[in-house]
Amino acid sequence: MLINPFAMNNPDSKFWKIVFLFAGLFTAGGVMPSIITPAKGVANLMGEATTDAAAIYLAQTLWLTVLVFGIGYFIVATRPSRYLGIVILGFLGKLFFVIGVFANGTLSSLANLAASIDVVFIILFGIFILKTRK
Repeated sequence: MLINPFAMNNPDSKFWKIVFLFAGLFTAGGVMPSIITPAKGVANLMGEATTDAAAIYLAQTLWLTVLVFGIGYFIVATRPSRYLGIVILGFLGKLFFVIGVFANGTLSSLANLAASIDVVFIILFGIFILKTRK
């Protein structure tokens, strides 16, 4: 009997590895420009520029934390069943980000787009968590 490599029921299937690879690319790749040019990143997120050094610094440290999550998703992609904790934390981080963006209502269209894409990852991460719980 052959095992379908894309089966969602197998936590280490090719399907889940690709999901976490894309999550890593989206998450890490999405924050890299803002880490490199934090003032522009704040303007892209908030929809308006700021010169407040504290706000820029805080935003940059937040993006560095998000980068760590992106690296975590790359690690998860190697063997998803082994790193359920990272997936749970990523699920919660993305969930709180989406709630924050949509509750705020005044952020940029780029922030709304990122939150909308994160909704897809929240659903996929939730399915993964439910399927791999013991």
